[in-house]
This record gives sequence, C-alpha cells and structure tokens, in this order.
Amino acid sequence: MNEEKNRERMQTLSHDIQKMGKLKKIKSKMFDYYEYNDYLKKMCEYNIRSVLQNYYNGKEITDEEMETIENYLFFSSCFYTSAAKPDGPSLYDWRLRCCFGSGDFDDSELELIHRINEEKKQNNKKR
Repeated sequence: MNEEKNRERMQTLSHDIQKMGKLKKIKSKMFDYYEYNDYLKKMCEYNIRSVLQNYYNGKEITDEEMETIENYLFFSSCFYTSAAKPDGPSLYDWRLRCCFGSGDFDDSELELIHRINEEKKQNNKKR
C-alpha cells in the first residue's frame, strides 16, 4: 500500500519538477524565489521518496542516501525550526529547509524514515 502510494507520488513530483525546469529555461533572466523554493521542496521530497523506494525494494541504502535522510531529519526537526530567530527564519534558513527538510509525508512514512535512520545507526555501531 505505502509502496504504491510512494511510487505514485514520485511520478507526480517528477512531472512537476520537469515542468518547472522547462519554465525555468523560459524565464532565464527573470528569477522568482518563491518558485525556486517550491522547486527545491519538490526535489527534496523526491530524493527522500527515492530512498524510501529503495528501502521498499530491499536495495542497500548508500551513504549518500543516508545523508539525505539525516539532513531531512535535522532540517525538519523542531530543534532546527525553534533555533531560528524570534522574527522568523532568515532567508538562508528558509532555503536550507526547502533544500533538505521539506516534504509531504504521512505518519507511516515519517515513522519509516526514522526507522531507516535508526537501523543504519545500529548497523554502524555493530561495525
């Protein structure tokens, strides 16, 4: 069930990302930060969903993919968001969150992301 939902969401994201890339080429000189942040959010979610897909298929999760998961967990955590300034996050913090800590995941997917991170930590301790 989750695997099929993940695959469908990846297809939607891939289509959106390709469409945004074409739009970006057309607007070469004009730059919309909101649109670019939206693009980064979709890329971040797509990358995490590709890690989930590899996990569902029983493939080995690489160190680069593990870094993607760790970045997501850090930049989407309450610690990071509450560490921001009282007047809200800076543009730099917002860009980091868009790049590494964004995605539309349900509770079961979030639980799986945390479990993947914990399993990798346990495997690293055994070595």
